[in-house]
Amino acid sequence: MMIGEAAARRTIHAIDEIVAKPGEGKALLDDYLTRYAPGARERGMVLEQILVSPPMWLDDQSNTLSFRW
Repeated sequence: MMIGEAAARRTIHAIDEIVAKPGEGKALLDDYLTRYAPGARERGMVLEQILVSPPMWLDDQSNTLSFRW
């Protein structure tokens, strides 16, 4: 394998971690998937995982959303 081939096979992961305002976790997820994700896919990124913590939508507290590309 040549050096150029090895570089082409490397995987780079990008993590977006966003803390939503209290009660706005679901809206943030919808907005991210609608507005940001399509452009990222056009740039060749692949969304591999979405984590919501805690794993339920909170009305009076913040959710943390993590996106692994």
